[in-house]
Amino acid sequence: MNKRIVMLFLALCMLITGLCLPVQAADIRVWDGSVASGFRSGSGTRDDPYLIYSAAELALFRNRVNSGESAICAKMVTDIDLNNREWTPIGLTLTGFTGVFDGGGWAVKNLRIGTLSDMVVYYDKLMGRNTSLQFAGFFGIIGAGGRVRCLNISGQVSVNRTYPNKTGMYIGAVVGMNDGYVEECFSTCDFKDFSLKSSGYVGIGGIAGMNRYLVINCFNTGSMTISVNGTKSNLNHYIGGVVGYCYGDTYGGGIYNCYSAAPMNISSNSSTSRDKYFGGVASISKSVKGFNNNYYDKEVCRNIKAVTGCYQFEKAATYGQNPFGSNGFDTWTMKTQDFVWQLSNAYRYDEHNLNKGYPVLSVMNYHEESAWSEWFDDEVGGTKIDQEIYDRVYPAELMNKDLTKPITRVEFAAVAVKLYEEMGGTKLAASDLSMPFVDTNSDVVMKAYNIGIVKGISDTQFDPYSKISRQDLATMLTRVYKALYLEEWNIAEDDAYALDYEVAKIFEDDADISAYAKPSVYFMVDNKVIKGLTETLFGPRNISSRQEAENYANASREQALIMAVRSFKNLQR
Repeated sequence: MNKRIVMLFLALCMLITGLCLPVQAADIRVWDGSVASGFRSGSGTRDDPYLIYSAAELALFRNRVNSGESAICAKMVTDIDLNNREWTPIGLTLTGFTGVFDGGGWAVKNLRIGTLSDMVVYYDKLMGRNTSLQFAGFFGIIGAGGRVRCLNISGQVSVNRTYPNKTGMYIGAVVGMNDGYVEECFSTCDFKDFSLKSSGYVGIGGIAGMNRYLVINCFNTGSMTISVNGTKSNLNHYIGGVVGYCYGDTYGGGIYNCYSAAPMNISSNSSTSRDKYFGGVASISKSVKGFNNNYYDKEVCRNIKAVTGCYQFEKAATYGQNPFGSNGFDTWTMKTQDFVWQLSNAYRYDEHNLNKGYPVLSVMNYHEESAWSEWFDDEVGGTKIDQEIYDRVYPAELMNKDLTKPITRVEFAAVAVKLYEEMGGTKLAASDLSMPFVDTNSDVVMKAYNIGIVKGISDTQFDPYSKISRQDLATMLTRVYKALYLEEWNIAEDDAYALDYEVAKIFEDDADISAYAKPSVYFMVDNKVIKGLTETLFGPRNISSRQEAENYANASREQALIMAVRSFKNLQR
């Protein structure tokens, strides 16, 4: 089928249902200063977040949070361009933002921060009282329990003002002050033309101005040329490549698996070294317990007094120490595969020079746009699938993405959970569930794990961004069927449950199908859910490094979607 025809067909479907593959008009992503009158999809809950398709919808979300709906949730499904218009932060309320904001791996581009917020009265959980502060960032305050994840931000932070108020001021590209979770986010914002004069404490960070809970798997590769002056000489100035002020707390939080490659040129008029707390990663107080596996590029982070990964103070200044495992590496080292492995499996090697060679986050959708194969055109635009079913099993995690690419474990979890909920007619509540994995906080992984669709690669690791083989696609789709229809089935006793199928033929590469996957493969083939790569070859898994490089047996996103539709049609009881 002609791709132009399919695009028109899908666009029409989107207008009718609001659920088909979204075909974006480029102008709605670029902010003209307007605010949408409503959201086209979602109800704002954790399990059914508002889907952000446009800049005007993002502005509406901001306004709703700041008007008191602090716990509403949203998920971006495309890049958003703020068009260098001055941005008022999200979360300027007594509790801050306490919902879940999932960037989906998309970008907020051309963020412009030129001023701090008005005085915000915020309930300080640590101190047990209200306090008045000022903030600047994409978010102002992420409150206790709030989560911001999978987001990247570019733009400019250029505060050039005098603020006479005797209050704390916290500025970060992602958030001014974090009392919740910030994970898998990065900034390429430039802090320039930045000259702040104040009569209060100041915290400035590439990601967060102040952190009092968790910042995990985040990085900053922007630049930070910052001048801070106090109206008196003994005010405290906290500046770091990732976090400005990492304050001790009773929550047990900290900073983990983060790095900064931001050139830093920092000046302050504070009279003594004890009033200047600068660090390549963060400035940090003695009571912070969690600070580990964080790094900075010592070749670009050098024009500051304290060239350490973090600055710790305890009675006297301790410049030059790395007390919590924060290390300065040279540029070459930080661009190697070994450094990627040192960070965490949330990162991958920058083989396409998307981030100047520094590690990139696996979740990010760099330059990704909607695309699909000719055969997928025929399936979706023809008569081979039911369009309504397709709409129902299509998760937000795959919207606007290149469907020809291999699907990851976390993306497949989203497909499988949607299929389970639609086939079973029951929505799962993430807030009622728990999971053991420490390398992802994804709700869809948590749901898939509790259903029994997925397992970790260990008791504590899920490995969310690795690819899925065709045999594992068949296995996990079969688990959806088992979880729905085999009484008392559980994944731990899977071998005790036999599947009803007849083998019409044995594939020539049958010996390559792993023993655990063989029943599921032939069950799915027998029920016309999955096919072989050819009439005689199934292509269960990659046997050689060449096959791995060519994605020979890796399941694609479009394959997973079509198999989900066929499962719904052919296996539903």
